Amino acid sequence: MIRRLYLISLFYPFISKNKYDIIHCHFGPTGLRAVFVRSLGLLDGKMLTTFYGYDITHRAMGENYYQNLFSNSDIFIVISNFIRENAISAGFDKNKIVVLPIGVNPGEFIPYKQKTDKNCIRLLRVARLVEKKGLY
Repeated sequence: MIRRLYLISLFYPFISKNKYDIIHCHFGPTGLRAVFVRSLGLLDGKMLTTFYGYDITHRAMGENYYQNLFSNSDIFIVISNFIRENAISAGFDKNKIVVLPIGVNPGEFIPYKQKTDKNCIRLLRVARLVEKKGLY
């Protein structure tokens, strides 16, 4: 009971008698909380959840962790095809998944070459060195 009251307290600022057009949850666990609060009749509106990585690729959550989310949401946004495939394998309806990458198109940038070494291109990428980041 205390856990449920805690969950309601997280959404208390957003609870109103008004209907929202869209309830946009960032990360899967937040989507689960919103589904719970909405099931109590405290939120009303179409719901979408954006998945960024750990929230769908981390299998320690269990096979049916998001069952309530994908059966009570309107659409899901994922940031890559890799995340999309993970969501589908977790049981999400592929027709409810939209891929919206959050990176940049490297083709829009002309590399700067130093005059002293014509074969040298320097790049800086800030990310963890893991396969799902697409560095390999």
